[in-house]
Amino acid sequence: MSQKAWLDQQAVLRRVSISSLIRRAVSEYRIREQRRAGVPFEEVLNLTAGIWEAEDGFDYQERIRKEWRGALDSG
Repeated sequence: MSQKAWLDQQAVLRRVSISSLIRRAVSEYRIREQRRAGVPFEEVLNLTAGIWEAEDGFDYQERIRKEWRGALDSG
């Protein structure tokens, strides 16, 4: 069965136009792809901005890097 024939058949069974059937399929495909792709990076940044309150982030990074350098030097 050709794709066109299948679409015709589905449209009749569902009592919708072929255009409506295709719009629905594209919409479902987009939703599935968005779920598969996960949350966009920019959205993650916006959701997590400002949650670190333990100390200044830059100071923390520098302290950790010094610890790593020390571990590498002694290892």
